[in-house]
Amino acid sequence: MRAVWLVLLTPIALIALSPQGDYSLSGTVRNSVTGEAIKGAAVTLFKTPDVSESPPGPPEARHTLAGPNGEYSFTGLTKDTYSLQAQKPGFLPASYQPDDSEGGVVTIPSSGGSYNIKLTPLGVIEGTIVNQYGDDMRNVSVALFQSLVMYGDSLVNQLPTQVTNDLGHFRFYDLQPGKYYVKAMNRAGGTSRYVGENAVRFDSWQGFRPVYFGGAAVMQSATAIAIEAGTQARADFKLSVEPTYKVSGSLENFWAAPAGDFRVIGGGRQCGRQPGLAQRR
Repeated sequence: MRAVWLVLLTPIALIALSPQGDYSLSGTVRNSVTGEAIKGAAVTLFKTPDVSESPPGPPEARHTLAGPNGEYSFTGLTKDTYSLQAQKPGFLPASYQPDDSEGGVVTIPSSGGSYNIKLTPLGVIEGTIVNQYGDDMRNVSVALFQSLVMYGDSLVNQLPTQVTNDLGHFRFYDLQPGKYYVKAMNRAGGTSRYVGENAVRFDSWQGFRPVYFGGAAVMQSATAIAIEAGTQARADFKLSVEPTYKVSGSLENFWAAPAGDFRVIGGGRQCGRQPGLAQRR
């Protein structure tokens, strides 16, 4: 009986996976800024769910990759309505949007033509950090802040921090349009250049003052970088490396707490932060 069931089920599975219609559609995927073809973009064709079903089933989807000239095609389509979407790293995902009032819906059979999808490229901010002698600075923490307006309020969103490589280079990518601030800093936002107490002497006693791109010490005075579709922006730093010092102390007449937070403030800005245990003396 088991062999009989396998023979009966195999043709059914093949029918479900095979093309069901005689229609096709094709188009290209292009850069919305430059108009260049985007090869290797993932294109998905969604079949509109049957609203007569209760509840409506999930939309059927078919996938393909754009060719060397950004071209794609789907065959074996039936008479129905469809929608198209394309995506690729470095671009915002986008749906097919015609110039008329069709609302992005593709009706098969159609009057023909090419269904072109335009992807908006994301932005990049990169730069190099050197010291006052022009030497590349490695292992410098670089923070990126995005200025946002939500529900009428101005907000600042900090993106994941990066660290410069052996050439003193950093790069933030896949940035959506907006206003950004770049800050060169180090451990806990302070002047200490390396994490941990095991760094060699030459590394551990040198540092620099945290600074925003443009030379400002605070964000309110910093130079903003405007990112639009496809913007390739640079934010280079030249930092003055100086000897650094450690500050230690104790709190008297203080009942011990699980942890304390100690900060060094200089010139109206935070220069260092050190979590630790506060002991009563």
